Amino acid sequence: MSVQREGGCACGAVRYRLASEPLFIHCCHCLNCQRQTGSAFVINLLIEADRVELVAGEPQPVDVPRDDGSAQRIFRCQKCQVAVYSQYGRPEVQFVRGGTLDRPSDVTPDVHIFTKSKLPWISLPEGVPAFEIYYDTKALWPPASLERLEAILAPADPGGVSTTSQHSDPRPPIEEVKTVDIETPHGLARAYLHLPREPRAALALGYGAGGSVASEDLVAVKDVALAQRVSVALIEQPYRVAGRRSPAPARQLDAAWMAAIEYLSGRELARLPLLVGGRSLGARVACRTAHETGTVAVLCLAFPLHAPGRSGGASRLDELEAVTVPTLVVQGDRDPFGMPPAGAHRSVVRVPGTHSLKTGLDAVGAAVGPWLADFLAEHLAA
Repeated sequence: MSVQREGGCACGAVRYRLASEPLFIHCCHCLNCQRQTGSAFVINLLIEADRVELVAGEPQPVDVPRDDGSAQRIFRCQKCQVAVYSQYGRPEVQFVRGGTLDRPSDVTPDVHIFTKSKLPWISLPEGVPAFEIYYDTKALWPPASLERLEAILAPADPGGVSTTSQHSDPRPPIEEVKTVDIETPHGLARAYLHLPREPRAALALGYGAGGSVASEDLVAVKDVALAQRVSVALIEQPYRVAGRRSPAPARQLDAAWMAAIEYLSGRELARLPLLVGGRSLGARVACRTAHETGTVAVLCLAFPLHAPGRSGGASRLDELEAVTVPTLVVQGDRDPFGMPPAGAHRSVVRVPGTHSLKTGLDAVGAAVGPWLADFLAEHLAA
């Protein structure tokens, strides 16, 4: 390395040294980076984790939710809370914050990404590649960096079944994370796709009323599915894409959901056995449209059997009963929306917690993991 690069936090409690040149340098203009830094973009130096040598201190890892439902692990100084570096998906690669270098002016970006959300007053330099979302690593990285990347991202053993939550490492290998906007009869929907290497099946998930694709139980299920090489699509309904909190009428939700599933089934999720599901309202939509979407199984988290605290009121059991494919319901044992009964095609697992399932995330993963593994073994062998 021609120049030895060192850096650290604001108070000096954390100091680091880079043992080599970075693999590549990003300037990211995505909304997540803007929100996390309170600025217009972030400069990230991508480098192997074992080449980031800590000279002083030990940064504290903090899991921060992202808009696509994944969790980004940011390492901060425990005293001044400055973010020094972070991880996206794989812990073997660190994204060192360029602004924490002692001489940040010594580095310049190799690429600008997510320019679709670039602030309008920023002018990009000529001659530097720029992409509205992301780019093809093999087409842009120098050969030496690609060799280093290949060495650290060798595929892990895919045979194991993980039932850990989103706070566990190592995280499942992901080939690609992408966002897709989809036209539906009721406006633009958005799918946050997590695509593993050599996927065996696909799982589409919706969220609850007033919630989002970042709901912790959905994220926990996503991680379990990815560990079993199941592609995951977290689908955002048009009303949320448009910035509204109140859900649309049921018929609009169902129509938008079916349009999104049809679109993805012909593209990113093509030729894969499709499972659908979601939490609360999202689970209801998945059940009501199970026949139309041609799903092979349904996963319901916190299915709202009735209005909260009104066990004698109108029941939505008919929506569950209409599903004729294997179904798993994971329900909090103190859920005020009730406890659905098991059925001919339906298993019900009680886990600690209420309707949010936040206190039982490990139990959620422990319920979904074996069910999914058994279903895939049986379905793919048929």
